Amino acid sequence: MNVTLKNNKFTAVVTTHGAELIDFKDANGVSYIWSGDPAYWSGRNPLLFPIVGNLKDGKIRMDNQDYFMGRHGFARDMEFDVVDQGDDFVVLELTSNEETLKKYPRNFVLQVRQTLDDDGFTTAFKVVNKDNQPMPFCIGAHTAFSCPLREGESLEDFLLQQSHISQHTFIDLSLQLCDIFKLCHCSILSPERRGKTKG
Repeated sequence: MNVTLKNNKFTAVVTTHGAELIDFKDANGVSYIWSGDPAYWSGRNPLLFPIVGNLKDGKIRMDNQDYFMGRHGFARDMEFDVVDQGDDFVVLELTSNEETLKKYPRNFVLQVRQTLDDDGFTTAFKVVNKDNQPMPFCIGAHTAFSCPLREGESLEDFLLQQSHISQHTFIDLSLQLCDIFKLCHCSILSPERRGKTKG
């Protein structure tokens, strides 16, 4: 299912499959997210959880047992539930289940919040450990942007600016709860917004 977000400057589309922001357009209809052309790379903005990258021999060892998992984990291939929504934001949630426990032996809740801002979008993650033992994990985004955007532009005309990155961690002493929030606000500055002119 796709969810459309809007504010006075931008529109975006978020899919419940992988909680992925798959389109982001300005008021002129210019799309900033990579189209997912399979001739080059079919991804757009996949969520990486509970690992980032490849595993040695494709497996992790937890609780004295091997678990097999593909590159970047499984969250990007899972269906999320919409748990909160407004005009310019959506919160999606994935809860551990029989399928995830075969690959990663921990009970968790993963929330992803996609929000439109005045000059871009923000993606925030929240991970809750539902077990009484440590829950090692990695989380990340693999956002792909379209550049150049218009005829006559080149890649060198653009700047990707991360203006706000923060991390907050809370772990209680019984290890029943582990919340990780990572916020990264991204803006793509086109030649016009950077004060450049083509010529």
